[in-house]
Amino acid sequence: MGNDARQLIRDWEFLFWAFLVFGLARLAWLYLYRPENNAFHLGLSCGFVFCGVLGFLMRWVFSPRRK
Repeated sequence: MGNDARQLIRDWEFLFWAFLVFGLARLAWLYLYRPENNAFHLGLSCGFVFCGVLGFLMRWVFSPRRK
């Protein structure tokens, strides 16, 4: 695997971590502050968490198997 491919994978992993952390932080904020439009914030937070988890699952499934 080339150096450019490794850098691209690191960039995507950073993006997945950012989605996951942002979604979890929003869920914590939602739990602590209880805003008025609860359903919107819950959907947004769960969407970010879902995208982060889905990204890590794709990385795990599509990663080449090491022997």
